[in-house]
Amino acid sequence: MSGPAVRPARPARSALLAPLPVSIALAVLGAFAAFTPEMPESVTRAGQLGLAVLGALTAAIVAHDGAHWLAARLCGFRTVTFTIGPLRVIPSRRGLHVRPVRWWHELGGELIAEPPGEHRANARWALMAAAGPAASLALGVLSVNVAPLLAIASLLRFALAALPFGRDSRPSDGAQLLMLTVGGAAADRLSALRRIAAAQRAGVRPRAWPERWAVDATALRDGTVAEALGCVAAFRRAVDGCAHERAAVHLDRGLALRALLPHAEACALLADAAYFEARIHNDVPRAQAWLDEAAARHPACPVAERRATAAVLLAAGDPAAGAIAAREALALLEQIEHEEHRALPMEADWLREMLARAECASVLPDELLATAG
Repeated sequence: MSGPAVRPARPARSALLAPLPVSIALAVLGAFAAFTPEMPESVTRAGQLGLAVLGALTAAIVAHDGAHWLAARLCGFRTVTFTIGPLRVIPSRRGLHVRPVRWWHELGGELIAEPPGEHRANARWALMAAAGPAASLALGVLSVNVAPLLAIASLLRFALAALPFGRDSRPSDGAQLLMLTVGGAAADRLSALRRIAAAQRAGVRPRAWPERWAVDATALRDGTVAEALGCVAAFRRAVDGCAHERAAVHLDRGLALRALLPHAEACALLADAAYFEARIHNDVPRAQAWLDEAAARHPACPVAERRATAAVLLAAGDPAAGAIAAREALALLEQIEHEEHRALPMEADWLREMLARAECASVLPDELLATAG
């Protein structure tokens, strides 16, 4: 799931070690070794083999990810963002935005899409999940006698995708297919979390999500990452809709499972807890405790952390520092929205509201501010 957790700006070393630069460097090195005259025969063969392996791996990944996208299109899904090989494609009203993937785990592929409706939605999700492994298996079998390296790479991709295991918040295609085929609360939760991810990526505010999504996302209590993500999503929908008592229930349940969450998502949840305690309950010590725990994961969620910092400073009676933190968070948010071609309206509204409150606090008497707030 998306949410306030965002990747910070990468240092130059991380950018150079990203998948696309590394792949290009390996391709150039292999071509130099394979085609430079007067190279030793062993070096030439090693270069040719390296190019062949790199090409086979790339083709296997592109075929797998492309099959997921094609199946989504055939099933009527609206694509929000998808990854094919080392490239991420983000459709928008201004056309397609293409950028290289930033992290190696993104090579596993990601497709965020919105279903056309509720009718047979789980069956459509299942077909989309099955398309990638099916394409990998077909390509592997058909290329055995023609391109052995491509066959090995494709069959390996099939095995990794088809095995029913989960990795963090992203279960394998096989695990998703099994879950959706069996049905029940687990399948409904997976479908709800996918819808929520697509809505967040498309810039839909949580309070506009259907209530059914929050119900399905939190119905199953099994102590898994999926339960934790469901609680986070339900909390954000409730707090954005000013249902604070319900938000507190979901927040407590999510915090109890925070150790299961990936690093950035756990940081964002802790920052949300600090914001909630400071902004809604005006409980500075408790909010500061959650903020300190989130800061220990720095810089996994810079926008959410700065937002929480602003809320704690405002609750503690330091509007000037709170305004600075809110402005810093807004600057980071604008940078992320520009780079990722997405909108985070709830985050922006929360920050602007706190900034306005902080600026008013610096010019209005405390008694008038308390009456107005």
